[in-house]
Amino acid sequence: MGQFNLIAQHPKPQKPVLGVLCISNRGEAQFFSGKGEAGSTVLAEMDRVRIEHASSNGMMISGVERIGNKYRLQEWWLVYA
Repeated sequence: MGQFNLIAQHPKPQKPVLGVLCISNRGEAQFFSGKGEAGSTVLAEMDRVRIEHASSNGMMISGVERIGNKYRLQEWWLVYA
């Protein structure tokens, strides 16, 4: 998949980060630094991924982040780089 600028919207807006998105068949998303090559770090993770909106310049996905025994809502805006 192509490179994106990840802009976290929820729980707290953050500055854009350039990287690569990977979504598994189990509905888990990981956002890797750089081009996703070996040695890349995982910058963000999300479970129960749902695509909220997709357009020609990017997409909005939502899901949850596991924190111990609790879950917290996450929303990511991904803009094609």
